[in-house]
Amino acid sequence: MFDIDILTNSDTDCNNLIENNTGSGDRPIKYFNYSVNLQNEILSELILCNADNSNINNVTIAGSDILNNNGLLVWRTENSNFKNINSSDNFWGIYLGYSSNNTLTNNTANNNWIGIDLYSSSNNTINNNTANNNNDRGIYLCASSNNNTINNNTANNNYRGISLDSSSNNTLTNNTANNNWIGIDLYSSSNNTINNNTASNNSYGINFGYGSNNNTMIANNMCYNSEYDVYNVENSNSTTGDNNTCVTSYNYNDTNSNGCKYVCSIDSCNCSSCGECSYKLSHPSCSQVNLTANIINQSGNCINDPLNFNNKIFDCQGNIIDRNVGEEKKESYGIDLHGKQNNTIKNCIITGFYYGIYLSSSSSNILTNNTANLNREDGISLYSSSNNILTNNTANNNHLGIDLYSSSNNNTLTNNTANNNNYIGIRLYCSSNNNTLTNNTAKENNIFDIGIWTNSDAHCNNLIENNTGSGDKPIKYFNYSVNLQNEILSELILCNADNSNISNVTIAGSDTLKNNGLIIYFTENSNFTNINSSDNFEGIYLSYSSNTNTITNNTANNNSRGIYLGSSSNNTITNNTANSNSYRGISLYYSSNNILTNNTANSNNDAGICLLASDNNNLINNNVKLNGESGILLFSNSNFNNISNNKILDNNQGITISNCHPWEECSEEGNINNTIQGNEISNNSIGIYSVESNSTINSNIFCRNTNLDFNSSDWFSSSGDNNTCSSSKVNGWKDIGRTGTGYGCKNEMC
Repeated sequence: MFDIDILTNSDTDCNNLIENNTGSGDRPIKYFNYSVNLQNEILSELILCNADNSNINNVTIAGSDILNNNGLLVWRTENSNFKNINSSDNFWGIYLGYSSNNTLTNNTANNNWIGIDLYSSSNNTINNNTANNNNDRGIYLCASSNNNTINNNTANNNYRGISLDSSSNNTLTNNTANNNWIGIDLYSSSNNTINNNTASNNSYGINFGYGSNNNTMIANNMCYNSEYDVYNVENSNSTTGDNNTCVTSYNYNDTNSNGCKYVCSIDSCNCSSCGECSYKLSHPSCSQVNLTANIINQSGNCINDPLNFNNKIFDCQGNIIDRNVGEEKKESYGIDLHGKQNNTIKNCIITGFYYGIYLSSSSSNILTNNTANLNREDGISLYSSSNNILTNNTANNNHLGIDLYSSSNNNTLTNNTANNNNYIGIRLYCSSNNNTLTNNTAKENNIFDIGIWTNSDAHCNNLIENNTGSGDKPIKYFNYSVNLQNEILSELILCNADNSNISNVTIAGSDTLKNNGLIIYFTENSNFTNINSSDNFEGIYLSYSSNTNTITNNTANNNSRGIYLGSSSNNTITNNTANSNSYRGISLYYSSNNILTNNTANSNNDAGICLLASDNNNLINNNVKLNGESGILLFSNSNFNNISNNKILDNNQGITISNCHPWEECSEEGNINNTIQGNEISNNSIGIYSVESNSTINSNIFCRNTNLDFNSSDWFSSSGDNNTCSSSKVNGWKDIGRTGTGYGCKNEMC
């Protein structure tokens, strides 16, 4: 940072003799603690400390040739003049600490960390200086640097052009602060006057930050700033002004105006960059903005919620908006609108962003002929956005193609394409209803072509018809009673379709992916018979109070899950086959009073039949063989279930009754009062395994289990009788009727 550094708490700390020292670049370091007239010098570093009434003119400060170090440091010095100084490519350009009543004129302080820095320094005049291309701030007033006059300076291409921090009663006039992140920035700075300045082509033109009150700005020109021309945070009060020129303002109005009194001029309503397009979409003279060139390798958001983007048309004319390579994982938006209405966005090609097109709380917009491919999350996303029309859009190869989320209602999607997405093609999620989806194509999406998630039957009120899914087969959706038979479909969804009859239907999604399935929500008193839903993501999926249904003679093989019931009760599941699924054959989650009889659940990777937090179910006469983990699994507070007369063979564990599962959540409570009776539990590694549970176990046959027939570290109050097992293969179990003192079953013959 510095070859020689001085820090002082008082004038007496300046009483050092520092002379004839050599600094970076083999140039002199000079130090003065008395009044000095210095001119026509080239120095490595210049330090004034308590050097009142000095005159420094035509001096160059040049530190290291390879490092940005040194600079002009002025401590506790008053009534001095600094003129025609070039202090560039240093750590600090010009620094005044506790120094007042000085004049800085015609100096250059470029390419430093900070160009000109006033720390607790007041009543200074800073005129006609240049402070460009500094890493942090061009001109910086901080720590109660008050009553300074900042006139006719240029502060471009810095992080912040001119910055006031906890500094008040300053006057900024005729300065230029362009191409910074913030042109002129005030933080906790009040009673300043800002007149006739230009702050353009920044992200923010003039920013009144936290605690900046009672400032006045007159006749400033703030144009083409990509976020806001004027931004006044909510807790910065009583900022007033008049005769300013801008387009986008937040929480600021000129006297008797909405925003600035004057509007920035533009040459046309055509644009070729993200910032220019966003700005012109906010401009009152542009009812239509046309993109005239591709935008490639954009960093960050592109069309970033333009302030006045309502009742307008944005036409990309087939041009591309492309995200910077390497930034795909950062959250970013190709087109991002919040609370905007009655716009048309058309003919855009948006790729590589986190979200391609994102509408939040935005209604009555039209999206047409857009392509939103290869975005990391959603191609097109509507969040709490209603009454929009999406036509002829393409959203392929995203995580999710088109997403309607969080009460996005009354939207119309027609003739859109959503293919090859990693998750879902078109999704209606979280209370999105009364939408119309017609004549869309959603194919070869990894999980579902069309996905519906709802937590109320009122949210089933969507019209979904004439859509094409994987394999070029139809996707059908019903929210009313239907009799459907002899169909081959890509996907079938029933939502609030009570009293339906589905028979002899084949659900066959992609020929190469396991996607789609038969999905049933809020549907009761219906019959599902002779359905083949195999090689899909879900076989047969019932959820959210789909009660009192009959599921008979169906096949659900080679899916992720074969037959799944979630929060659904009093169903009868009979004579079904659920084999070779990559997770479980038949699963009941939070589902009670169901009857499972004569089903086959073989060769599933995890469990054949699983009950999680599910009570009072009857599992009778089922065949459960060759499953990778458990034949029948009860865990996490599944109580009062009856498991009778099943054949449970050749699994890793025949029956597992546990308060937790190795790959899922654990419950503090175990499983109580389950009855296990009359089953054949043979050729497994372990016959029955119990953790934190008590059961009644009667009349079961445990034969040829390779490790143990009974296994538990604590059987709690479990009891039983008339079981058949090998006494050498029990861990802590003893039938009630077994004689003698040893553990084992009443019967020892298999």
